[in-house]
Amino acid sequence: MEIHLRCMLKLLTDSKRYENIILAEISGRLFSITDTENHSSHTFTSFDGFTEHLINLRAEVLFFNDGHWIEYFYALRKILPGSIFIMRSGGNEFIKASYHDMTLPLNERQLLWSRAINHNIDFIIANSIYTWHRMIKIGISSAKIFIVRGGVDLIAAAENVADKDRLRREFDEVFGTSGRYIFCIAARHVKFKGIADVLKIFNALKRSRKWFLLIAGEGNESAALWRYCAENLAPAIPT
Repeated sequence: MEIHLRCMLKLLTDSKRYENIILAEISGRLFSITDTENHSSHTFTSFDGFTEHLINLRAEVLFFNDGHWIEYFYALRKILPGSIFIMRSGGNEFIKASYHDMTLPLNERQLLWSRAINHNIDFIIANSIYTWHRMIKIGISSAKIFIVRGGVDLIAAAENVADKDRLRREFDEVFGTSGRYIFCIAARHVKFKGIADVLKIFNALKRSRKWFLLIAGEGNESAALWRYCAENLAPAIPT
């Protein structure tokens, strides 16, 4: 997700179609706004201070890269009634359905999600058919949902599949993996992805030389995962 966000921001800031891009983040009780064009940043300890600054920016489009803002949708819509609200989701937050009142049953918390999105979000982007079904299942209006598969160049993928024998030979030459099974973990490095658990399984198999593990991605767990690999699965090669 972090990689997708950075690529999206670079695409937008490099485009002449948009005058300015503002990055807003929420972390605990802190709210921050970064002006990517003027390289200025402001941090607020209250939501009111944050929204006052946001109103002055007169944002025409707000893009939510995840559901962490779910509890603020109604307030943001109230202060920015004319702005276009767009949200992107992989659907994981709908299953967990975190909300301020955790005493509510899961289905009721999911209902709060669907209502907040249906009442405040103009468009919601699903990253797959599977996510689209998740959204429909919890009650999100199908008229608001658009499917945009991100991160995969299908043309390049098809070309690579057709040329997989040569690519495998080149990979084997670089990493010495001839005759070995190659396993790949391509995911955001966060706890709920379960990468640390997978590494423990491979650690139990480390006496075998029949496999090679490739980890792609990054996130706030990257340093801990790399340290585990270096200490338990040597030789580990950073790339």
